[in-house]
Amino acid sequence: MSACYEAQIQNSGQNKCYTGGLWIHADRAEPSPVNDGDWFTVHIIAVGDKIVVKINGQTTTEYDAAADPRKGLKKPARGLIALQGHGPQHRPEFRNIRIKTLEGK
Repeated sequence: MSACYEAQIQNSGQNKCYTGGLWIHADRAEPSPVNDGDWFTVHIIAVGDKIVVKINGQTTTEYDAAADPRKGLKKPARGLIALQGHGPQHRPEFRNIRIKTLEGK
């Protein structure tokens, strides 16, 4: 199973998790909340066992690892941050990336 959390930013991929979901952990099967080619904001808030993903200010996923009944899913407490594209047809672009530590959480 997954040893990381992956917030999706794909609008028209071949899997069942679209923009605003968490791959494997909280798939978002509905169509993407944004269109291909449009710029949009993504906020990922991770505090303890909880992760919230927001697209353009709208909450698209609320995930609580402690409440997930599936065994075998790894729940890393810390780790790296990576930006990834899936293959030559998926070429995401990023700008204004900011990382903020949530003190006291």
